Amino acid sequence: MFALTDSALMELKRTKNELTDRLNARNTEHANVGAFLAASAPRSDDELRAELTQLRDTLERAESALTSLRIELEE
Repeated sequence: MFALTDSALMELKRTKNELTDRLNARNTEHANVGAFLAASAPRSDDELRAELTQLRDTLERAESALTSLRIELEE
């Protein structure tokens, strides 16, 4: 009977409880992140590509305007 409560068994039970607590915390965190992502209505790949194309066009226009202004200043 006393062999069932030796220190090694008690240590294993303590470790099991710690790991169970950590697992539960991670599962809760995972659920929270999933809920946040679902609520934020992530954009599709096509929407992101379209925005990237638009931003690149805006950058090209800004660089062109900057170049034009530099040429005017040099004259």
